[in-house]
Amino acid sequence: MVLDQEIRTYHEQMTALLPHAGKFVLIKGSSVLGIYENLSDALTTGHEKLGFEPFFVREIRPDDPIEKAGSLHLY
Repeated sequence: MVLDQEIRTYHEQMTALLPHAGKFVLIKGSSVLGIYENLSDALTTGHEKLGFEPFFVREIRPDDPIEKAGSLHLY
C-alpha cells in the first residue's frame, strides 16, 4: 500500500512526536522531515521538497491511532 513505510515511521516515532501534540508531522519513507504549526505549512514544505512524490502529513495526536482514522489523505 502507498505510504506503508511512512505510517510505520509515524508509529515508531510516536514517543518522540508526542511532545509536539497538536502540530503536524511531515514524513517521507523512514524520515521525519519536520514538525509544523499548521497543516498548510506542512503541505507547502512537502510540495517544495518532494514535488509530486507521495508524502505523509498527520496531526500528532496521542489519542488517534492511525488505523482508526476516518481518512488518509494523499497530498
